[in-house]
Amino acid sequence: MLKKNDDITLEITSLSSLGSGVGHFEKMAVFVEGAVTGDKIIAHIIKVKSSYAVGIIKKILKPSKHRIVSDCEVSDKCGGCSYRHIDYSHELEVKRQAVEDALNRIGGLDIKVEEILSIDDIFQRRLNLWQAFVRSRPLKWAATCLRVSAKTGCSLRQAMTLAAI
Repeated sequence: MLKKNDDITLEITSLSSLGSGVGHFEKMAVFVEGAVTGDKIIAHIIKVKSSYAVGIIKKILKPSKHRIVSDCEVSDKCGGCSYRHIDYSHELEVKRQAVEDALNRIGGLDIKVEEILSIDDIFQRRLNLWQAFVRSRPLKWAATCLRVSAKTGCSLRQAMTLAAI
C-alpha cells in the first residue's frame, strides 16, 4: 500500500492535461510535476488519495528522449511554463492528445483531433504565464510566479506585462 513519504521507482507513461507526468504504482495513478513521458524516476510521495497519489522527482534514473534542458533558470520553481523541459514536437503531441481526450472522454464525442500546427518563433510558443484578473487590481500574477520572476527579471513576465498595458 502506497503511503506519504514513500520513495518509489516510476516509469512515466503519459502527461496530464496540466503537464504533470503520470505513472502507475500498484494500479494507482501517480502524478509527478516536472516528469516527462519516458522518464524513469524515483518519486517521493507527498500526497496519497484513494484513487491517485502525487509525488516529486527525487532522482531521474533514465531521462526521456523528449526531455530537454530548460532555457529558463527558474521554470522549475515558477510554474508559469509547465512544458519548458519538453521538446516542442512532443509538447504538440501531448496537447493534441489532451484535446482529443477531453472531447472523447468528457464530451462523449468520437472525434480524432488533427495534428497541431506549430509556430516559428520558439520564444512565443512558451508564452504561457498564468495570470489572474482581480477587481481591485488590473493584473495579479500567481504568487509563486511573481515572487520568482520578480527576482530574476523573467522575460516572459515582462512581455505579458507589456501586452496587458
